[in-house]
Amino acid sequence: MRAMRRRLLDRIYGGMIRMRPSFLRTAGKRDMLVRLLTNLKGIFLNVGDHARALSAVERILLIHPTASGEVRDRGTILARLGRAEEAIEQLEWYLDYAPGAPDADRIRVLVETLRNSPQAGGAV
Repeated sequence: MRAMRRRLLDRIYGGMIRMRPSFLRTAGKRDMLVRLLTNLKGIFLNVGDHARALSAVERILLIHPTASGEVRDRGTILARLGRAEEAIEQLEWYLDYAPGAPDADRIRVLVETLRNSPQAGGAV
């Protein structure tokens, strides 16, 4: 069985992925729900359905309220929906929670842009 899994991984990923015991961990109901919702979020974002993407993020955050990446995504989706004040609040939370995140500089620029937008009461 182990050799079969190894061959499958090698065939799919060209030998770039090594089997780990965590890959075979049983997924709980919450894990499966988060995976499903994450897939839906990606689909909705790809087709530009930001309202439904936001809905998927909101549901993920019901399961994992402090998932910083999801809070960031909620903020960016809210910005796309023109809800600048709410977006700023979410993005600032993200920056406070994960100040050293690889995308922190980009998110800071987005927050400043949103602060200066007419929707947020800025002076653009």
